[in-house]
Order: sequence, then C-alpha cells, then structure tokens
Amino acid sequence: MLKSQYLLRILVTFLGTARAPGKKAKKITTSLFNLVPEGTRIRLERGKHVFPFSFQLPPHCPSTFSYGSNSALYTLCVEADVVNLEDEKFTKSVRVVNLSETPHGRVARPVSQGANKRSIAGSKTTTMSASIPKDFYTPLEDVEVTVFAENFGNKKIKKVNVQLFVSGSSLSSFPIRTLRFYNPVYPGYSGKTTVIYELPKEVHHSFSSATTTSELQYSLKVVLDIPNTSNDLEVLLPISIVIPDPKAVVPTSAIDETAKVLGAIPKTWTPHLVQMWLIHVAQLPQLASSTLAFDLKGTELLSLASSNNPRGKEGCNILTQGDAAKGEELFNKIFELISATEKVEIFLKKLGMAKYIPKFVAEEITWDVLLNSVQEPHLLRFLPV
Repeated sequence: MLKSQYLLRILVTFLGTARAPGKKAKKITTSLFNLVPEGTRIRLERGKHVFPFSFQLPPHCPSTFSYGSNSALYTLCVEADVVNLEDEKFTKSVRVVNLSETPHGRVARPVSQGANKRSIAGSKTTTMSASIPKDFYTPLEDVEVTVFAENFGNKKIKKVNVQLFVSGSSLSSFPIRTLRFYNPVYPGYSGKTTVIYELPKEVHHSFSSATTTSELQYSLKVVLDIPNTSNDLEVLLPISIVIPDPKAVVPTSAIDETAKVLGAIPKTWTPHLVQMWLIHVAQLPQLASSTLAFDLKGTELLSLASSNNPRGKEGCNILTQGDAAKGEELFNKIFELISATEKVEIFLKKLGMAKYIPKFVAEEITWDVLLNSVQEPHLLRFLPV
C-alpha cells in the first residue's frame, strides 16, 4: 500500500462442499462474517497489515479428502473493500482435519477372527486365528499380526499371506499390498507366529459420513496358504486408517531444534521452526499448538509485533486464547526477535552493502553466523549495538 487508505470491510467466507458419484454437489458448511465492525471504517497507513481471526467449524464437518469421484473440499475466500480502489479478493484451499478421524481421543480395541477347514474325509480339521492389538492405524505404521494355526491335515502349511484390502462407495474391494511370511507348520503340529505388516505411505484415510454419503473402508486379509488346494483358510480383520494427530508434538532434541532455529533467518521460518522457537527459545511451549493450528510462518509471526500492525497485540491474544498476560509476553518476545533480526540489515547498510540484504536472507545468514565470521577487528566499528 503506497499511502494511507480507508478500509470499509473485510468479508470472510468459508465454504465446504462434498461430492459423490451420481449425486449433486452438497454444501457441508458455510460461514460468512466481516472483520470490520458494522458502520465503521479502518484507516490503513502505508505498509503491511495483519487481521487475525478465528471461527468454529461444526463437528459434523469431515476431514478434507479426495478419492476417485468422492471428495470433501474446503475453501476460504477473503474480500477487502478499500475506498476508491478496486476490491481485493483472495481464495485459498484449506485442509480441514476432524479430530474424530485421528488417533486423538480414540480408545484402541483389539481385533481377532478365526476360521477352520475339514479334510475331504471329514475327520481332520485345520484351524487358524489371527489378531491385531488395535483397530486403527496411521499410514506407514506397523501392524503386528499374530497368527495361530493348528495343522491336523496331511499337508505342510508353508506360508501366511497378509493383504490390505480397500472397499467403498462405487468401489469394488481390491488388494493394495500383499506380503508373504514363511513359517511352516507341519502336519500334526500347531504353530504361532507374529508378523509385522507396514502400511503403505500413500494409503488414504478411512471415511464414512452421512454428510458426504461417501465411504472408504479397509481390512487386513490373513490367508493360511495350504498347498495344492484352492480352499485356503482366511480371515478378515477390519481396521481404520486414520489421519496422524495434528496436535501431537513429536519429541525432539532441544539442542538440535534450537540450533535449527538460531541457524535460520526468522523471515524464512516454517511453521515447524516457529513452534520450535516458542518451545526452546521463547520458553512458551503452551503456545506451540496454537501456532500450528494457524499454520503460522516466520513472516506472519514477526508481523504481530510490527510497528505497521496496530492490531498485533490482538493477534497475540488470539494465539494465547484470551490470556492478556501471556499475549503481552508473546508480543514482547516477538519484538525482541525483530530487533535482533534487524541487526544484519543495519550492519550491511552501514557498510553500504544494502543490495546484498536479499542474498543474506536467501543464504540464511543470521547475526550469530555473521558475528562468528568477522575476523578483522577494524570491522567491529560497524557492528550495531
């Protein structure tokens, strides 16, 4: 913005739409609100301005998914009405995660099934059972499958096959991946084995929603491979593939993460590095989940304490969920961070090397890195205090 202008409204629209084969698109949810109080206008001085906001999604909203002809997609549209200027409009796809479709708050329940088969004469029976310790998993997670077999037939059982099957709306059941485990069970003997089945990385999460009228389900088929017969023993173990919990904070080394934070220019911080700064540097670990929910990057974090943002403290209070004291502490920490990050720019400007500032940012040269690289004493007179 080149000069001060008046802002009449910032209209925010959030829309969720579901699609299923052979059916019309269905509206899942819609929200519409104005960030500028009715009957007022906001004067914007030259510079960048941030208007933080939050709203509650209805609990029936499914997580974002797109699988074949089935989908549940969400978009956020922001429209700004500025006096004497053409309206600015911004639309962005938004990923929604319903916590009921994650491990968050779920209670694990073991799953087990059994099967048996008689010989042609009918006097001998081969039995099997298979079990898994819980009924939900995330992609790439290992599934511990325990198989017990009693072989009272006259053929050696050579192997166990484990297959992941998928089925759903307008979708025939088919296997995604088959793994074979060789652990023979000889006639007249019984055997118990535990095998590890790693779920594929690309597997889509399960969904079943009356809102979207779409369904995608999974099961593990465990097959006892009996040689020279088409009548193998098999059981189906139903499982749910869930979305990894977005609120879960993966344990990290404080030393490693602090080094990552201090080794990068704050403007270039990813949402993960913002979290690590809050946890290991600013000593505000309770705010890490809030910044993750807002997907806050380094530039957005710095803007909360920028002199060009009159509503920065309000944004800090939103992140602290209304805790004014914590909001003030966060604001001061960010302000200190801004002062520190400006040192490199000040240093380069005093040397008459302002044109190299973008290069220093691109190379992630922080003040600490620069200070450690200064070997000539006569350069110290240029260092900002």
